[in-house]
Amino acid sequence: MKRYLHPIVLLISLLAAQLSSAAFAEGMERFQVNEHYMPIQPVAATEAPDGKIEVVEFFWYGCPHCFNFEPALNAWIDSKPDNVSFRRVPAIFNAQWAVHAKAYFAAEMLGITEQVHDAIFDAMHEQGKSLNSPESLAAFMAKKSGLEEKKILNTINSFAVETKSRKAVQTVRAHGLRGVPALSVAGKYHTSGRYAGGNQGMIDVLNFLIAKESSQ
Repeated sequence: MKRYLHPIVLLISLLAAQLSSAAFAEGMERFQVNEHYMPIQPVAATEAPDGKIEVVEFFWYGCPHCFNFEPALNAWIDSKPDNVSFRRVPAIFNAQWAVHAKAYFAAEMLGITEQVHDAIFDAMHEQGKSLNSPESLAAFMAKKSGLEEKKILNTINSFAVETKSRKAVQTVRAHGLRGVPALSVAGKYHTSGRYAGGNQGMIDVLNFLIAKESSQ
């Protein structure tokens, strides 16, 4: 038995396809490979569900550029296309970055990311707080979330978080990254402020790459 799309659903699908094609066509004139974005070779593995285009943000809590980029990215997340799956990966390039990455993964595991993610950025870059140890991060996260400080610290130091951190190192390497903030699309391309020309440029290139992938 054939199944037919409701006229309104069909119209929305057609409009979305047209908008994606328009964004792709506009981006083709503005953005060039190896200039505004880089190919990832070989293509990196993704975790997106079937039919979804994965976008990954790579960041470090101590990075002022990441802090400045978050508002633009958060606005984009609120209106991202339905065919896009988004996730964050804390980059790890040294021991200090690893401490912050473990705090992020602990927040994910404890279900308190929404309460503490932006708060850590604000505390470090607007309030000048030194959150550079597992203990200081656990204490801060406890105040923001209401969870027991010991429970958070134990999670930060857990084997599960250590495993996630090791995977994050591999993910960063697979994407060929050398700095943050950075965005990857479908495991095939990545861009950064350096390539895209700033925060809004990153969002513009991101939308183009999504449209590019959607057109295929």
